[in-house]
Amino acid sequence: MTSTISKLFSLPTNVQVTLSLSSCQKQGKSLTTHLTFQGPNGSISTTIPQEIVKQTKEAREFLCILANPCCKPYQPVYQSMIQNCILGVTTGFTKELLLVGVGYKVDKIDDTLLSFKLGKSHLVSFPIPEKVTVDCISPTHLRVQGINKQLVYQTASTIRFLAKPDAYRGKGIRYLQENPKLKTKR
Repeated sequence: MTSTISKLFSLPTNVQVTLSLSSCQKQGKSLTTHLTFQGPNGSISTTIPQEIVKQTKEAREFLCILANPCCKPYQPVYQSMIQNCILGVTTGFTKELLLVGVGYKVDKIDDTLLSFKLGKSHLVSFPIPEKVTVDCISPTHLRVQGINKQLVYQTASTIRFLAKPDAYRGKGIRYLQENPKLKTKR
């Protein structure tokens, strides 16, 4: 006997969703549902298998149904994808970074390029992806914002990778709430 797991998503008043069926060529003959969310921050779209999402009679609600047993392990993934799209178009996602160290600075050259001074003999330039905004609050404080959670967090992680925090002194690029454990000196 198969069990049906369902979750009802109610949309805020300023968010609209459109569902459209499309065929996915990677999966052969299976159909997928293309969800497009529009809100005050912009629009974002995601693709989910057809048997999972159904529109209810209410215009402000849609249902995430998992009746297929092979889709059961993916239930949290699909639910978080939908929830992240709703949060992205209403409030957006933010990740803040700090540059810690003597001479560590960042300059925003234009809307598409950052220039870092990271204690090296040369400047390190970083191209800002589309659909992501980066604000320089101070020369040592960055804020990465956008509506796509995966893209915002990936951009922040790539910036952090330019100079990871040192294990002995703690200098480098770190997240705002991150407190790295420092090793004792020998």
